[in-house]
Parts: sequence; structure tokens; C-alpha cells
Amino acid sequence: MIKLTQSIIKNFTAKDYIKYRKEIKMFYYGRKEVQQALARKKKPKKEIYDKKKDPYYVIEQKFIDKINSVYWSNRKKSEKTAIALINKPWFQHKKNAKSRCLYKKDKKYKYYGGRGIKYIISNDDLKMLWIRDKAYLMQQPSIHRIDNDGNYTYENCQFIEMDKHRLI
Repeated sequence: MIKLTQSIIKNFTAKDYIKYRKEIKMFYYGRKEVQQALARKKKPKKEIYDKKKDPYYVIEQKFIDKINSVYWSNRKKSEKTAIALINKPWFQHKKNAKSRCLYKKDKKYKYYGGRGIKYIISNDDLKMLWIRDKAYLMQQPSIHRIDNDGNYTYENCQFIEMDKHRLI
């Protein structure tokens, strides 16, 4: 078991946070409080479950907020983007499509934004699109507009393999 201090926790990588999650909880909230919350993990059966009243949920949320504030405050923009790519694999597709439509300095702007194509799809819609088309099973997923002159919308987009996309 590692001896934790505030400075050690600040220098943790994402893998370290996952590896030492329980120890970090105990560092911030004390062993007794965490063990009590783990013992009360079961939800009440007859009453309507309210997350805010569940002590385990409250401690968990405090822990997550504390970790996020410590973790994100000490990270560079490139590291935050890398973590977003791990947690949200559709993030890079969103970033590229939006760049093609909005930023005139992008190499492909003249083919997208220059032709009047707009990026309208929301983050939630893109996530649902990712799940609907099972892009997580693909080797190289690529976002494809069904109507070539249409905007990036939920109805007009789909994820397909990059090899198939190149042939279209």
C-alpha cells in the first residue's frame, strides 16, 4: 500500500487514479466512513430510491468531484484531450467534422463549410449514432453523410468503416 499525500495525488496519471481509487477515497474521507458507506451499499426496497439521501452515493460524488478538481487542474490541454478520446471515442470524429465545417484555416473547409455544409449534430446524438451503428466494433470508424449535400445531422449521418468510406 502506498503512503498518499496531496502532492503525490496531484502527480498521478489516469491509470494511477484507477489503480489507487480505494486508497484515495480513504485518504480524503477516512477508512471508517468509506467502509460504512460500502456496508450500506444496498438500496431500500419499499421506498422510492433517492440518490441524494444515499450516503454511499454522496461520498462517491464527493470523491469524484475532489478527484476531478485535483486531476484536471494539473493537466495540460493535450492530456485532457487524450483522456477524452479514451472515455469518448466519438470525440475525435466530432472535432474533425466540426473543424471541416467551421474553420476556414482547415484544409478541407472548401469541401464542407465552403459549400454551406453545417455541423448541427449534438454530443448526445453523436453518442447515440456511435452506439446505433456499433462503431465501437469497427477497426477504423468514420462518420459518413448519407446525403452528400446535407448537413451533419443525426438523420443524415452514420458510422462506417474507413475502407468502405473511401470507396463511396
